[in-house]
Amino acid sequence: MDKELLTIEFRYHAIPKDSEYSDGYMEKKITIGVYDTLEEAVNEGNKTLSTLSSKFKFSYKFGLHNGIFGYPNRLVTDFYSHKGIEVFVKITPLHFEDVADVMNEVIESQNKYNIWEK
Repeated sequence: MDKELLTIEFRYHAIPKDSEYSDGYMEKKITIGVYDTLEEAVNEGNKTLSTLSSKFKFSYKFGLHNGIFGYPNRLVTDFYSHKGIEVFVKITPLHFEDVADVMNEVIESQNKYNIWEK
């Protein structure tokens, strides 16, 4: 089962709470939602960009086929915008798998590699 995760990450500076251990650099990441399809995530991502555009300027939007070589555009950023604040809006594919199956696959692969390496 696969899903799509829509998040926003803000990178900025704030007055450090404990200046002895911090330079004031902050990251705040929030989840907007988890969607069943990329199309739903793209639509919600573009709605989120509309909301954010009151304060930030984005050159691109999310799209199903407008990335490099027609791939989906999953990352939209306002990297140089608002007085040192960087904003990243991202759609990340989520892959759900059985832990035991993945564990066995990883161990088997490592064992084959160890034999091959010798």
